[in-house]
Amino acid sequence: MKIERIVNGKKRIFTLTHEELGQAHEEFVKNFMATTLQNDFGLEESDAEEVADMAYEFYCEGDGLTEYECIQKAYDEWCE
Repeated sequence: MKIERIVNGKKRIFTLTHEELGQAHEEFVKNFMATTLQNDFGLEESDAEEVADMAYEFYCEGDGLTEYECIQKAYDEWCE
């Protein structure tokens, strides 16, 4: 994947490696999950980040749960 950035006033094109693209995707999903936990479940930022990590692990298990279902599952376990 190629991304365009302005560096020191000049347009630069960077090519992300497969690993970098995977890391960006993981961060994007975790940020979505943490924001959802703050907005929908009322968690503070630090708690939301912790629960988002759990939710992402559930999501990566590939059990067919949606991202939101993984968020709910992680929240329920965190509350126990």
